[in-house]
Amino acid sequence: MEWQEEDEEEGSDGVLSYTQIQKKSDAEGSWQHDRSSPGPETSSKKKTKKIEVMKAEFQPEFTKLSDRMAKEVMRTTAQVTKELMQVREQLTEVRSELDLLQWHSRVGQDFHVTV
Repeated sequence: MEWQEEDEEEGSDGVLSYTQIQKKSDAEGSWQHDRSSPGPETSSKKKTKKIEVMKAEFQPEFTKLSDRMAKEVMRTTAQVTKELMQVREQLTEVRSELDLLQWHSRVGQDFHVTV
């Protein structure tokens, strides 16, 4: 990846070596004396380009992740909807049984009262 190659100038721990610091210092010093060499604008442009390259590389991964998450949400929603419908049916059955028991209870009480 292009952005990785530019960072490989640093050590594996991200710290510049003495030689790298010296080269960087020399380059910055020479820029101050020679206005024709690349300056801070070029460095900023490199960073901007690096960010754009990273965005372009990671955008497809984010899109895939977003698509997978959307599919998972749809699947889970469908499953929960199915389970809720089953629970609703069970509650309807229990309510019917309770209504029937109440009716039998009232009829039984009425029967005992009239007898």
